[in-house]
Amino acid sequence: SHDTLRTFVDNVKFFTSCDVELDADAVKACGLTPDAPLPGVLIGVNVTLRSIDELLLAPHGLGVVPSADGKKLLITKRPETKEPESYYQKLHAKELTERLDRGPTDEERKEAKLLEIKDQPLLEAVKLIGNEFGLPVGLDAKAMQAKTLDPDAKVSGGIGPGDLRQSLTKLVDPLGLTVEVRDEVVLVTPKQK
Repeated sequence: SHDTLRTFVDNVKFFTSCDVELDADAVKACGLTPDAPLPGVLIGVNVTLRSIDELLLAPHGLGVVPSADGKKLLITKRPETKEPESYYQKLHAKELTERLDRGPTDEERKEAKLLEIKDQPLLEAVKLIGNEFGLPVGLDAKAMQAKTLDPDAKVSGGIGPGDLRQSLTKLVDPLGLTVEVRDEVVLVTPKQK
């Protein structure tokens, strides 16, 4: 149930209240079609368009750029220059990192409520965790395209509100994956060899 490029365009329109157009030639050159599923998964709120663009379009060599007259946005070949991270991107990354690395509060330790994941497909597990802990999460689009990350691979484990990074890392480790904070989300990505 991955979004297609066309759904992505509708989401960006909704998100920015701008007109958005697909550059059909650029899309074709990247080996994508408007109605095929777009590899990559992003679940969560409060992620800026810039990070959405980095996570879902950049891996395919595409980007969201303003049109020449500045009246609309185009999804086209990605510009060569990489924008430095924006204030919000940096701020959200810092907040997320702190959240992943903090220990449980006394309250949480007392309740010790774990989210139990038993033989769930990775994609479902990530959705559950994202919803349960209000965490923006993603699956690495490049890795999905290269088939080094399988959204249907099964995972099991218990995730608690404290020590999130530890329990998440343990959850995806058997698949040769790890978690890192990138582009305002907790991204599941292959371990660096």
